[in-house]
Amino acid sequence: MDFQTFKRQVGHELQVNLEGYKETQLKRRIDSLMSVLGLASYEEYLERLRRDKAQRQRFLDKITINVSEFFRNPDSFAYLEKHVLPVLLRKWSRLKVWSAGCANGAEPYSIAISLQEVA
Repeated sequence: MDFQTFKRQVGHELQVNLEGYKETQLKRRIDSLMSVLGLASYEEYLERLRRDKAQRQRFLDKITINVSEFFRNPDSFAYLEKHVLPVLLRKWSRLKVWSAGCANGAEPYSIAISLQEVA
């Protein structure tokens, strides 16, 4: 399995978009994680991530960028607006929204804007 295939598959498996990352930096981080585990191929690493919850979390912690910005993952917000919020708003007229670990408030404000658009 080449790196591009691994990146697509692990992105799908872990529901994380890896396309915005600098290729060399992402590859270096992933290769480092594989080296610590003594894994020689992306196939082996993908299988380890599929079956080992601790390694999945370690991968996400090491790979993901901890950045705050409005509507950071547009696909996620589109899904939220189209599929999740309408269902919730049909059931409840008021929602309480909590965002853990947001640096500047962009995440909860993005959700509030989405709620306003859907309502």
